[in-house]
Amino acid sequence: MKKAAIKRTEKSERYDLKLKEILHAAAQVFAEKGFHKASVRDVSRASGASLAGLYYYFQTKEELLFLILENAFDSVLENLDTLSNQMETSDKIRFFIHNHLRYFVENLAEMKVVSHESDALTGVYSQKIQEKKRAYFRKLVQILNENQSRRRRLDPRLAALALFGMVNWVYTWYDPQRNKKIEEVSNTLSEIFLRGYLK
Repeated sequence: MKKAAIKRTEKSERYDLKLKEILHAAAQVFAEKGFHKASVRDVSRASGASLAGLYYYFQTKEELLFLILENAFDSVLENLDTLSNQMETSDKIRFFIHNHLRYFVENLAEMKVVSHESDALTGVYSQKIQEKKRAYFRKLVQILNENQSRRRRLDPRLAALALFGMVNWVYTWYDPQRNKKIEEVSNTLSEIFLRGYLK
């Protein structure tokens, strides 16, 4: 690889790392204060970046919110690409639950922002996030719709809504200092859901 290409790669990696740090700091600010009450100056203080430096990564506070939400949905959707058609439906559901909980427990502020602040987006930003939400929801519905017997067919859309209702409020009670490891939480919620849905 030529030196110029190496430098571009290193610069891109530094940019991505710094952006990730800024998005995480901004998510914590928005989770604590709410999107409308928080300011870019608050994000500057939380991230340790100057105001001028922040605008190198985004132009408006709304774009910053969009980037937080886009990163969250891209992260969970990307991992679902590893699902194999050879897997049992129950294993796919377990994977979906674990993937969702693992990401959002490691990013509790982002989970709160996804749950409460996405309605603050307008225009193209709102449209793009809604498309990602629908893609994520459709993926779960598709999994739940597999291998159901005609004798006991449940509405996969309602089941998906119920499952998201179960896992999306984890940020309100999960405390890594007091609660079990995320694998145990994921296994427990999977068992609760699967015993009601597949049995």
